[in-house]
Amino acid sequence: MSDQEKPKVITKTHVNAPPCRNRHEYRTADLYYAAYLQTAGVEMLRNERDSSTGRVYFFFDTTSVDMDSLRNGWVGKTSKIVAMDYANNLKTLKGVCHNS
Repeated sequence: MSDQEKPKVITKTHVNAPPCRNRHEYRTADLYYAAYLQTAGVEMLRNERDSSTGRVYFFFDTTSVDMDSLRNGWVGKTSKIVAMDYANNLKTLKGVCHNS
């Protein structure tokens, strides 16, 4: 396959996204994934709203967690978390999005 025939990889970047403060922070704007991380025991440090887009970003402390394992559990649908805790965290984070 020639270079002209190869499909282009398009990545979605958030130009105005607030930066992580150090290498032990993980940032996501995915509400459902943020609720999953919180339910899995990852400490949420803060949330910030991008004033230009209105998007809310959630920041997590990754110092003592294996993010690859958590990500694989989420994507592979093999993670085991307590459903009621997940639902409660999701409701709380939705409130953060609507009130911040």
